[in-house]
Amino acid sequence: MRTNTLEDKHPIDITGQVHIIQPTSIALLCIEVKGSERMDYTSREYWNSIIKMCLSKFFILRVLYAQPMHGYEIARTVAEVTRGCCTPTEGTIYPVLREFEEGGYVTSSLEIAGGRERKVYTLTPKGQQAFQVAVEAWRDVTNYILQAVKVQEDSD
Repeated sequence: MRTNTLEDKHPIDITGQVHIIQPTSIALLCIEVKGSERMDYTSREYWNSIIKMCLSKFFILRVLYAQPMHGYEIARTVAEVTRGCCTPTEGTIYPVLREFEEGGYVTSSLEIAGGRERKVYTLTPKGQQAFQVAVEAWRDVTNYILQAVKVQEDSD
């Protein structure tokens, strides 16, 4: 595996796979072009994975906006509210929760349930504001996407 840098700040893992690298609050999608292989932009699988990666943070904020939850419950609830479109794994959810906590968007507290200790995450006022801003941003993007879909439909 070879690691390059982006603007000498953000590591890029070059392994021939898609990776999310979170240098700050924005996840960067890094796709390696292996030899002469190129990403297939006609692949539904490609676009589904991009959409899911982009929506994970949004839907984590969304479910915490409704109520405090522990990690597994967050993942399960995100899967439920998105009808399986976005199903964050432990490898996705805990780094995002750590990032949110470090940024002051969530707080965590330990809770004992069934004799087991678990971390419960609560959205802070800053996290609530972040969700509200994200809703507005996604609303705008959704309108642009719907306009693009209409252009494609009109040309068929």
